[in-house]
Amino acid sequence: MITFNEERHEYSVDGVIVPSVSEIIKPLTVDTVEKAKPWLRDIAAERGTRIHQATMLMDYGEDVEVDADISGYIKAYRRFLDDYNPKWEGVETIVYHDGLGYAGTIDRYGTVNGHNCVVDIKTGAYNKH
Repeated sequence: MITFNEERHEYSVDGVIVPSVSEIIKPLTVDTVEKAKPWLRDIAAERGTRIHQATMLMDYGEDVEVDADISGYIKAYRRFLDDYNPKWEGVETIVYHDGLGYAGTIDRYGTVNGHNCVVDIKTGAYNKH
């Protein structure tokens, strides 16, 4: 059984902690913000959580009201839904690769324009114009 400890951002399988995708790829990322201003990382993480929550509710047919600071992201996601009409089979789905021994959460998977897809919702920046 796969479990996720949100507070520690830690996955375990049958009680054994396994590495996450984020943990595995961290050495490949250039994270100057985290080194220079860790408080910015925390703000971005909190914003990303709110965006993921709002889009998940949208995918389950709920109306969402959001703060102004994330409204652009939500408008963009609504437009994506309207333009492509995806058929999700999984939303925020925790997965584990038994052969390679890592776990993670897939934002979305399903069919988009007749193609099987995995969709990763990015929340780093957007253009207001």
